[in-house]
Amino acid sequence: MNKDIYEGFAESLINTHQTPGAIIALNRQRYEKGFGYRDQENQLPVTADTIFGIGSITKSMTSIAILQLQEAGKLSVHDTIKTYIPEITFEGSDDITLHHLMTHTSGIPPLNTLFYANKQSMERDGSFDLQIKLGVPLDREQDSIDTYDDLIDYLNTIQFTSLDQPGRSFSYSNDSYALLGIIIERVSGLPYEHYIEKNIFQPLGMKNSFFQLDRINERASRLYSIDPTSAKPAVEYSPEWWDAPAMRPAGYVKSTANDMLRFGDIFLNNGKAILTPESLDVLTSKHIEVEPDVHYGYGLFVIPDFLAQRSFNMVEVLKARQHILQYYLRKTLLAFV
Repeated sequence: MNKDIYEGFAESLINTHQTPGAIIALNRQRYEKGFGYRDQENQLPVTADTIFGIGSITKSMTSIAILQLQEAGKLSVHDTIKTYIPEITFEGSDDITLHHLMTHTSGIPPLNTLFYANKQSMERDGSFDLQIKLGVPLDREQDSIDTYDDLIDYLNTIQFTSLDQPGRSFSYSNDSYALLGIIIERVSGLPYEHYIEKNIFQPLGMKNSFFQLDRINERASRLYSIDPTSAKPAVEYSPEWWDAPAMRPAGYVKSTANDMLRFGDIFLNNGKAILTPESLDVLTSKHIEVEPDVHYGYGLFVIPDFLAQRSFNMVEVLKARQHILQYYLRKTLLAFV
């Protein structure tokens, strides 16, 4: 592809959608290009070391942690969740296994848990009320879900009906990955965040990847959002980084393009000593069909025939951020956008 034509096309997309800034980086230094600004007001450029929230790409890291613990003989993905969280009592929980949580096939329906886990952050930037204005059925009187105990109590207390028997139907569930974080803590004896840092970030040299908001510095991208209820919707600076400790296993890592390419080495190099090749194969297997030609593995989507290549991708969407980590198995190509 002609580089100039491609970059012109990328610029047109960014301008059309009022995107403040973006980064596209390929492994092996094939290509790297920042578009726009990480800070529009001060016109600071986006680089491969700009810090972004990577959201649901975190789910693949949570799945890797579960598989590491399985390799160590400390759990099995076929264990029921009650083996590790016996206090769970919601409908259908007796039959849910870790595998079901990892593949979004637990039967847990879409819930408002993520909003309540983010409630403190959202109230500070006004977006909680905005969601209500947009029609999301939120209860202003509901306490925020700040801890794993809060999460368990909420799931046990609210009345919901399972979508289906575990293992039969796909329904994307942040709650499932939060429960996996509880299991990782209880089995490993480490806080979830420390486990990920020790067993994934440090071995891969991901020095600019973290969970804690107090580590965000001047290299981080500013956050921008649009109020769709405004008469003239426009992109505006939105300084509040959302944080939801009870939901961190579902999507709260901060990272850079360079670090995400390091993370991608797991998939292109037989597990990169982070996972055995056998566990990597399980991670990237087609466990459940999501839609025609799109399947879900553990924490990632599997596309068997994308441009004649087997492809895997992890997608993040959270508070005006969207990133995709994608790699192509045959061509050993990894891309972070």
